[in-house]
Amino acid sequence: MSVFEGFGVKAEQSSWNQLSQFIADGFREYIRNNARATGNLVDSIRAVPEVSNNEVSITLTAEDRLEGGGTYYFFVDEGVNAIPFVPEYNYTRPRVEGAPFSFRTLGVPEQFVKSLMQSYVVDMPTAYGIATNIKKHGIAPRNITVSVMTDAFIEQIGNKAADIMGSSLDEIFNDIFIEWQSR
Repeated sequence: MSVFEGFGVKAEQSSWNQLSQFIADGFREYIRNNARATGNLVDSIRAVPEVSNNEVSITLTAEDRLEGGGTYYFFVDEGVNAIPFVPEYNYTRPRVEGAPFSFRTLGVPEQFVKSLMQSYVVDMPTAYGIATNIKKHGIAPRNITVSVMTDAFIEQIGNKAADIMGSSLDEIFNDIFIEWQSR
C-alpha cells in the first residue's frame, strides 16, 4: 500500500459547498445590482459542487423557468429583441436589436403579468402596461456571466480552492505522519 493512496481531493464537502455558495453569491449580487425585477431569478441561482474520482466540478444553475421551457436567466443575460417596429408607437428609449432572443408578438402571457405584479407590487392593468412596454422596447442584455466571471473573481475562486486544497494536503500529510510514527 502506498502512503499516497487516495491522494487528491480530500477536503470536506462543506468546504466545496462554501466555495459554491461564494460563486452563487457573486452572481446573485450582480443580478440584484444590475437587473430589474429579478427577485425570483436571484433566489433561483444555485451552485452545486460534485466531488468524484478526486475531481471537483461546480455547476451553476438558474431554475427560474418560463412557460415554454426557457430560462429567464439567459434572457436577462443576453437580451431580448423588441417586437417588430410599430410606426404609430412613441418609443421612449432605444429598441433592443441584435439579441439572440426575440419577442414575436405584442401579446402578453398571464405569467409575465403576474411576475411583474409581484416584482413591482402593482395591479394587473399597470403590470400589463409594463409588459407591453417591455415587449415594444425589448430587454437590454445585462451580460451577467461575463460581468461576474472577471479575472479578479476567477482569481478569488482559485485562491479559495487553493486554501481548501492546502488544508486538505495538510490533513493528508498529518495522517501520513501519524501512520508513519505508529510503525
